[in-house]
Order: sequence, then structure tokens, then C-alpha cells
Amino acid sequence: MANKFSGFLGIAVISALILPFGAPAGALEDTSNNSNHSITDHSATPPATENGNEGLDSEEQVDLPPQQAESELVARAESKQKSFEETHRVRHDGLGNQFYASIEDKDSCVTADHQPGQYFRTWMMPDDGNDYTGYYNTSGIGTYCTPVESRTLTANNPGEPRKPSPAEMLQEIEDKFANTDIRPPILKQSYNSGNGTGRAKGDPNIYKGDNVNFYAEAPTAYWEGELSAGHVEIESYPVQMTVQYGNGDEGSFYTIGEPIYPKSGSKARPTATSYVYERSGNFHAYATVSYAGRYRVNGGPWQAMRTVIKKDTADPLLIRVWWVDVGRVAGDCSYDDTRWGCKNDPTMGKPDNPNPRLRKADIRTGQRWHLNDNGDGDTEYSLHRDWPDM
Repeated sequence: MANKFSGFLGIAVISALILPFGAPAGALEDTSNNSNHSITDHSATPPATENGNEGLDSEEQVDLPPQQAESELVARAESKQKSFEETHRVRHDGLGNQFYASIEDKDSCVTADHQPGQYFRTWMMPDDGNDYTGYYNTSGIGTYCTPVESRTLTANNPGEPRKPSPAEMLQEIEDKFANTDIRPPILKQSYNSGNGTGRAKGDPNIYKGDNVNFYAEAPTAYWEGELSAGHVEIESYPVQMTVQYGNGDEGSFYTIGEPIYPKSGSKARPTATSYVYERSGNFHAYATVSYAGRYRVNGGPWQAMRTVIKKDTADPLLIRVWWVDVGRVAGDCSYDDTRWGCKNDPTMGKPDNPNPRLRKADIRTGQRWHLNDNGDGDTEYSLHRDWPDM
């Protein structure tokens, strides 16, 4: 019995030693008992389920080692940063803080913490709770990149409303400027001022082909009060004038002109705002004056407004353009004042005609008469007879 047992054990051991090296380490189990000795091979082959080899992956899933995964993330971040640097340039605002200006979109910017931003240009310092006293009057003027969402007044904490941003404070100032009570300008002309005609200043009678000097009376306006930015002062002043001459022409000037006083007997001279009527007739002239503005906060430096406002003249300016007609006469008007060229010549209009007919309808009211659209008191049929130069 002993020899037989020994032989069986030797075969079992040899069988175990010739297993392939690829067998899993935990696949061999000693199943010996009191009767015999044996070793069983439990190779790692997952049992099939009802749906087949469900436990096997259809694709090979590879988990990168930690160091390799970190390297991949760094490479992606560097690529993204390089792309950002190629499309943006570093800039600094009025306080020296950094932001990024887009090269492709001139109206786009990115804040220092990489939030989408919008440009805001002002001298005012950001109201972010920091103390900018040291910068006052010496810094702060420049271009800022503020987060897009900063335009809203919604507070993160409803119990603590957010203060207005610099852009919102400037907008409030501009709104106040736009609604400043500016007196409507008055259009005037100084053709007869001091030139020896004997007519009153601003008399509407002028001659065809002469220079008519136009100007506007447009005083400055001032407002002062408390706004969210502090104690604000606002001034408006005229900077440009556009004149509609009533005959279809208009002229624009970077000045509102001024009255002139020609020398007695001299011909009207051209000015920066003068105009020459080439046809006779009665016309309604109007003007539109543009006002610029400036403001200052808490006694600081004056700053220019970004916008202008326009005001129209309320009343028309009557211009009566005469032509010169030469004729031969015998005797004087003392014998008969109804003769040609005399005071009561029926072919000539009355100099004090209260409501002359306009050559062209009023450009703003559509009226064909000076004072109303009924023609009360009109004698224009005799002033220009057959409108010889029409």
C-alpha cells in the first residue's frame, strides 16, 4: 500500500509543475482528503450568463496612470491658453488693473478673472468698495472692462442692494443732461444792422444776391443737484447750427454765428454763417442748434459728455427778398404818389404787409402765408407781380 500511495503522489506533483506560466496565481486548489491527494485547476474563465458572456467588455477601456493623466490635462490647458493669447492682448484700465482686449472683436473684452466683459470709458472710479481716494483727479481716466452682468441692478443678497456701477452712474448723468430745460434758440439775421438803410435791426427786407448774416441766440443751460454719483453739476452749450433757409437749401456750421454791423453804405459782406438768396420772394427760415455738455462730480474736474442734444427754433424767421427794378420817370412822387416807383404804386407791395405769401410753404407747418393759413391782409400778388425770376 505504501508504494502505491507514493507513486500516486509523485504523479500529482509532476502534473502541477508542468502547468503553463500564464495560469492565474489563485487558480490551483489543494483538494486532498484522507483517501487521496489531488490538486484542482480553477482557471479564471467567467461563466456564461443567460445573455451570453455579459461580463466581458465590448471595448477595451484603458485607465491612464495618474502621472500621464495629469500631463494630458496640463497640455490641454496650455493649448487653450495659447489660443486665448493669440486672440487677445493684455491692456490696463485707468487704475492700472489688467484686462484682455479681443483682437477679432473690437467691442469685446475679458476681465482679469476671465469673465466676458464690456468696455466702459470714464474718469469715474469703479464702485467696488475699494478706496480710490489717492487716484482722484490724477488717475481713473481711461477704459475699463466690466463684467457683462454688472449692468443689472439685481443684488446677490436681496437684503443688500448693489450700488450702481460707474457705467450706470454715467448713464444717469447723461439722462439728466438730455432732459435739461434748455430754452429754445432764436434764429436772427443782421442784414440791416447799421448799414445806413434806415431800417430797424432784424428788418426782414433784404436784396436778392446779397449776403445775409444768420446767427442764433442760444444761451447755455446749467443744472446742479444730487445723483447716485454724488453732487453733480451739468452745463450745456451750443456748438453747431443748421439753418433751413425756407427755399429748400440748408447749411450747417460749427458755430452759432454772431451779429455784425456793416459800415454805413457798404455792401453786406460774407460771414461764416451767411447765405445768399438767388431768387426773390418771402421765406420762412428755421434753425436747429446742437448742444454739447460737460459735468463734474463733487467739485472734481469738468468732463465732456459723450452725447449731444438738439433743439429747434420755435418760431420762423421771415425773410423778404427783393429784386431791383430800374425804370425812367419824369417828375417826382409829390405830384402823384401812385406813379411807378412811388410810395403808393399799385404794382409794388406794401412794406408793412402783415401777412405776406411765402414762395414755398413753411417747411414745418405747411402754411403758405406768414402768420396764418388764411392769407388775411395779404397783398403779395402785387409784390412780385408775375414772379419774374421763378
